[in-house]
Amino acid sequence: MERSADGKAFEKIGQIKGAGNSVIKLNYTFMDNHPANGINYYRLKQVDDDGKCTYSESISLDYTLFTSNSDKDLQISIYPNPAVNEIKVSLKNPING
Repeated sequence: MERSADGKAFEKIGQIKGAGNSVIKLNYTFMDNHPANGINYYRLKQVDDDGKCTYSESISLDYTLFTSNSDKDLQISIYPNPAVNEIKVSLKNPING
C-alpha cells in the first residue's frame, strides 16, 4: 500500500504478503493507522513473483471529515487487492453529509 499527500509522490506505508497463485478470489485488508490531516491519496502496488510491478489507480480520502472522531474510530478498508476494474472503500464509522 502506498500513500501520497499530492497524488504524485507516493511512499510505501505497508505490505501484505500475497497467497501466491490462487484459483479463488482472495481479499486483503490494510489499515492506515496514521493518515495525514487533509487529503490522502492511496494506491496498491502489486509485485509478481518475477519482480514485475503493477499499480492500481489512485483514490483520495479527505481525513478532515473525521476531525470529530478519535483516531481509534478511523477504520477504512480498501479492497480487493489486486484490483482489476474497481476498488471498494469501507468506512467503519461513516458520517452523514
